[in-house]
Amino acid sequence: MADTTQQILDLISDVEIQRRLELFLRNPNRNSLHPSDLRLLDQAIVVAHQTGGRLPATEISDLLRQDTLWPEHSVERVYNHINIGNDILDAQRTI
Repeated sequence: MADTTQQILDLISDVEIQRRLELFLRNPNRNSLHPSDLRLLDQAIVVAHQTGGRLPATEISDLLRQDTLWPEHSVERVYNHINIGNDILDAQRTI
């Protein structure tokens, strides 16, 4: 049973982003991804944006696909959620 959480956290250099992302990744509800779970992911996306970065959606989803605990439909949801969050916050920067 592969747990790719540490590999994903290693992609991120900022400790606060790592902390918030880890809260999301350690979520036991990977099959359902309740809105409160996605809020944890949102917080990581926002903190990354505040520090001038973006969460790497492709790299994160690629690693989640290797993790036997994450079903494909949840991986796709995470990928889309990160991309949408990044795009919205990037657009906000230009206003």
